[in-house]
Amino acid sequence: MRGVCVVLISLICVLPLTAQRHGRPDSAQRNAHSIRPPELVLTLGKTHQKIHLSSSDLNRLRQSVLVTSDPKTNKITTYEGVLLEDLLANMRPHPEVQALQVSHGFFRKSTIPVSELILTSEPLIAAMVNGKHLSGDMPFCLIAKDRQGHDLLIRNVTAIRFIQSQ
Repeated sequence: MRGVCVVLISLICVLPLTAQRHGRPDSAQRNAHSIRPPELVLTLGKTHQKIHLSSSDLNRLRQSVLVTSDPKTNKITTYEGVLLEDLLANMRPHPEVQALQVSHGFFRKSTIPVSELILTSEPLIAAMVNGKHLSGDMPFCLIAKDRQGHDLLIRNVTAIRFIQSQ
C-alpha cells in the first residue's frame, strides 16, 4: 500500500512538469506565410531615412564581384553582391559618410571610420560566397579592405547606419 501511495504521489507531482503540446501538428506549415524573409536595413544618419532590402532586392541591383585570397592558406574566396556606393546612390540627398555602424549577429555593433578603408576597393554587401547564396536569418556580409590591405569581413549583417559629419 505504501508503494502504491508513493507511485501515485510521484505521478501527481510529475505530470504538470511534462511538456505539453499546444496547437495543431500542422501549425508550423499553416503559419509559415507570416514569417518575413531576412532584410538588410540601411539608415542615413541625420535624416534617419531607411531602406529595407531583401536578398531578392539586392539580386536585382547591379552586381559586383570581389575576389580575396587568404595569405596563410592561399584559399581564394569570391564574394558577389552590391557595392555600398550603389546603395548610397539610392538615398537622397547623397550623403557624405564619415563612418559605418554595422549591426551584425544578434546584438553586436561595429563602427568603422571611412578613413580606415581603402576607397579604391569599394566595400561590398555580399549575398553570395563562392557561387552559393548565404542562408539563414542573416544572409548578408560586408567585405572591404582596410588601409593595411587586409580583408575586413563582417558576417551576419542585419543593418548598416551611415554616420555623417556634424
